[in-house]
Amino acid sequence: MLYNRPVPQHRPTTRNGFTLVELLVVLAIILILSGFVFGLSRGIAVKQARSKAQSELQTLGLALENYRMKLGDYPWLGADTGGTELYKHLVGELKMVPGSEAGKAKVDEPGSEIPFIDASKLTVMKDGDGAEYFSDPWGQPYEYYYKPSGGGNWAYTGFILLSVGADGADSSTGLSEGNISQDYFEDAEEKNVDNMVFGFEF
Repeated sequence: MLYNRPVPQHRPTTRNGFTLVELLVVLAIILILSGFVFGLSRGIAVKQARSKAQSELQTLGLALENYRMKLGDYPWLGADTGGTELYKHLVGELKMVPGSEAGKAKVDEPGSEIPFIDASKLTVMKDGDGAEYFSDPWGQPYEYYYKPSGGGNWAYTGFILLSVGADGADSSTGLSEGNISQDYFEDAEEKNVDNMVFGFEF
């Protein structure tokens, strides 16, 4: 009697997990993709913040024009780099006395002055003393420059209103006298490169 010899069946060998090289390749791909996504999202966030700052500068600029139309001039504060005096003027807590010497500001009666701006439309923060100011998207006050309240020279035709940008730094030499030009954005330390100034197109 003949018997067929059983043919050995080869089972495919199963692999347990990935090799170290494969894991390193996958990890490298993930890192590259995450870096790309992070860079892209950061770029979008920076663009959105700059767009918001430009919009808020327009809103503040319009409020200052309304202030001038009603009271005859912009607030005479000199250099209000902390932004607290600008806030008080635009929400109606302070006003210039029309025709007063050097446009000095005075505290008005509560509620007697109509606000020139809806503060709820902007980001409002408080400084270390609890005084409020309009904040740019990076948490810095919008800086306002105009004629000094005690008198003095002012070279520019209007006010100077700016955001110091993402780096929070500026070189404000000459701004308190109204001196601003293209050189402002090209200072030696590059502090002003990312700054935004209302109404300036060089």
